[in-house]
Amino acid sequence: MTGSVLIEAVLVGVVGSTLGLLAGIGLGLAGSAALTALIGAQLPGAGITVSATPVILAYVVGILVTVVSAFVPAIRASAVPPLAAMREVNRPDKPLRVLTIVGLVFAVPGLALLLLGLIGSSFTPLLFGAVLAFLGVVILSPLLTKPLAGLIGKAVGWGMSGRLGVRNALRNPRRTAVTAAALMIGVTLVSAASVLGESFTRTIDQTINASVGAEVIVQTNTTAGPPGEVGFPDRATEQMRQVPGVAEVVPLYISLEARVDGGAPPFGGTFSTDDMAVTRDMFSMKTIEGDLRTLGPGEFVTDENTFKSRGWEVGQSVPIKLDKGGEQQYRLVGVYESTPIWTDTLILPKDAVASFAGPLALQGYVSLRDGANPDTVVGDIERVMADYPLVTVGDRSALLDQFNSFIDIALGIIYVLLGVAILIALLGILNTLLLSIFERTRELGLLRAVGLNRRGVMRMVGTESVVMAVFGCLLGIIVGVGLGAALSSALIDRDFLTVVAIPWVSLIVFVVVAMIAGVLAALWPAWRAARLNVLQAIAYE
Repeated sequence: MTGSVLIEAVLVGVVGSTLGLLAGIGLGLAGSAALTALIGAQLPGAGITVSATPVILAYVVGILVTVVSAFVPAIRASAVPPLAAMREVNRPDKPLRVLTIVGLVFAVPGLALLLLGLIGSSFTPLLFGAVLAFLGVVILSPLLTKPLAGLIGKAVGWGMSGRLGVRNALRNPRRTAVTAAALMIGVTLVSAASVLGESFTRTIDQTINASVGAEVIVQTNTTAGPPGEVGFPDRATEQMRQVPGVAEVVPLYISLEARVDGGAPPFGGTFSTDDMAVTRDMFSMKTIEGDLRTLGPGEFVTDENTFKSRGWEVGQSVPIKLDKGGEQQYRLVGVYESTPIWTDTLILPKDAVASFAGPLALQGYVSLRDGANPDTVVGDIERVMADYPLVTVGDRSALLDQFNSFIDIALGIIYVLLGVAILIALLGILNTLLLSIFERTRELGLLRAVGLNRRGVMRMVGTESVVMAVFGCLLGIIVGVGLGAALSSALIDRDFLTVVAIPWVSLIVFVVVAMIAGVLAALWPAWRAARLNVLQAIAYE
């Protein structure tokens, strides 16, 4: 018996892996086209490229997951006595005590690690705590079905048909929780990402408006090449300084490959500018230690977070290896306050640009004299940059749009994953409802016999489906918002964020989408339930 069930699982895994692989190739092509349209540049490569690795992984993971999922049911099926299988037996649901204990074993240490990560200086316990807490909630979800799904039922269970649908959803908490699990997992990830995205958006808006003293900002589209190889040269910087109405110009050069003390590149980047004193004033940098003055050869400044985490001292020499050339010694002369746009960063003198990937500046920040017309200055600088097609000129809002566009792209990818999760959840709800209708054939016949019409049956099944879908969505939102807020709080302590923001509109949209998914998943099962022959259903054994 066990062998036949596992063989069936292997066959299901092969078919599912094949369909998933083909669907993944299609989604990859669609995503590539969408990303190309979004960023306005052609992505490298041509045609469909599918290596052996994703094909092998698709089948290995698909078959392995299916077999592992079928192992426990196969063992249980083989343990059923032959005589018991030949007669109808009403087996009550097992108590949830063991499930509760196992869930708490995951959830309690997870919450403790989350707290430790929030008050500590390491992200490792925070991430492990988030994973354990999430697994704990998944395991405890059957225990949460009756209270949470019951509240949902009070909102959507109108009339006798609605109340019957709610009771059906609450009848088997395990089945309802398992059915809603796929949607819960997807919504958890998307809710957490939405909280982080909204927090980053608010932080960037507040930080740039409060600390960036430039009225005109020059930016480079890096899709055509890495920083240093695309941008604008020093002569363009000098021409900007000659534009009427311009007070100061701060060009920023960046190296993404600089390695400090033999370690990984700083997360925020290694920058260079031609005058640190002007840069300090342009970005309202606060001096923590040392002096934020014009840098000489072999000198550098860094932010407070990097300074403390690496255990440096002002005056200390640090080995830094840039994109070109070997390792060189730079002496730390100043430390500035960490902010969301200046954290885990280094700023080197202008002569260090010779060792960057290229000599071109990535960005330029322009402050204006009193009485200068920003629109006129923007037009003049655009004419200066006419020979550099990847460079755009705009005001402070353009910089905000650039930062937010990266967040929007990341959230767009997450939302696509949510769409896949909703599709999987919809299929899961549909299968559960079809199985439930098959099991309750006689019950449905009796309901029809005592006066419940076809419309009432369809409404009953639809209500059951909506309760399961909204339950999974709300549980995912609760967990996702909690995890997103915890991660955001940890990032605030490390000066990557300044605020925890909850995207209420997006969360409401998630619930509405879940309700629609529930209605769609119920269409076929409700139609089948309403079309049952009453007499045949009553006589069904």
